[in-house]
Amino acid sequence: SDSRFVSVFADNTPDVDITFMIPFLQRPTDHYMVGVDNLTISLSALGLLEDTLTEPAPKDIILQVIAKRKVVLGNTFGPSLDRAKGDFLVTENDNMKFRTFRGSTILSLNEFMIQLDGFGSDVSAKIEKGLTAGVSATTYIFGYATGTNTVDGIVGGQNISKHLGFYLTPDGRLAIVGSKLFWANFIIWFPNKKYRRIVGIETEFLSLTATDGQTYGNASSAHAVLRREVIARNGADTEWTLKDGVAGVDDIVTLSTWDIGDENWQGQSHVWVAGNCLLSSLDRRISIELGASLPMLNSPMVDHNEETPDFVLGRWMFPRTAESVISGGSTIQGLSALTQMVQKDHMGVITLQGAKDRVLYHTLRPQAKLQTVRLRLFAREVEDTWKMRTMAVPTSSTDWWHARLHFVSKD
Repeated sequence: SDSRFVSVFADNTPDVDITFMIPFLQRPTDHYMVGVDNLTISLSALGLLEDTLTEPAPKDIILQVIAKRKVVLGNTFGPSLDRAKGDFLVTENDNMKFRTFRGSTILSLNEFMIQLDGFGSDVSAKIEKGLTAGVSATTYIFGYATGTNTVDGIVGGQNISKHLGFYLTPDGRLAIVGSKLFWANFIIWFPNKKYRRIVGIETEFLSLTATDGQTYGNASSAHAVLRREVIARNGADTEWTLKDGVAGVDDIVTLSTWDIGDENWQGQSHVWVAGNCLLSSLDRRISIELGASLPMLNSPMVDHNEETPDFVLGRWMFPRTAESVISGGSTIQGLSALTQMVQKDHMGVITLQGAKDRVLYHTLRPQAKLQTVRLRLFAREVEDTWKMRTMAVPTSSTDWWHARLHFVSKD
């Protein structure tokens, strides 16, 4: 039978326009079927997170560390009531925000966790510089001391270099581990509902009691004060109110009596574990499609219960082809070799359609001659509304892809 192949290489672009000097099919197009015989991609600009989002809307912020604030009530301390929102936000050097883009495109969950734990190290370094050996705890409890001290602070006689760490549990859930000093003075804010759903947290503000690690916003808590979120907003979201802790146990007055060297601080931490598996919820990349300007017969596609015309040559679910190992542990150090998990991430060159894969052929409509063809790579990703959208694949100068089309006669 009549069989023709067209091979296409492309660099730094998702589009290729092909004009043949002479029609390469001997007969009209309705005598042929076409399929994708090979599709190989090397994409470094298509990350698992949306990394093109910018301010002023904080859609690019996954999580942000904010400070608790206290007020002076005579000789004691109390929570801040109707205080300016900006007073809670720690904006120095902007290193208290973990964004979807941190200087490079994140291609794998392994890389995401390394960068996230690096963010914890940055926050820890900032806290350490605000500590001075021997200072009273009342100096920084809910006050957030931001000194320039380059010597590590000493808490409970121990040199603590890590106050905030992140790791993955063996079932793929995000675990956040913070020292008692961290949970006493700081809150983790998830400003975007999308990433709260991805991580698996119901509350917008994550706060644990410094004494025993109980979570604010737990509706089933035995303590009424812990059943609500740690921060309440006014209607215009310009003023925030900080909730006090459990009276006599974890309230501001009690925490303010904990001095440096107090056994309450000594090397202790609390861990919070999220509800979702990041292996299935974090990656926005759903599939890769190869579209063409060929006169194909319409193949109906049902997308979210709606029938739509589908003219793509092929659609491949985004693979995980490189094996990597993540080590994590529940210590304050964050990433440590206590547990191991084997996962498969997208890295490097990927063959989506190869010699061992079945080729899906499409019937063509009548056309006298075929002299111009446009090929384009599309990616399907998840939107904020949890519906997929199709976009042209972003590419960098080093990215490339190869496709080979097979035209075969029907008779």
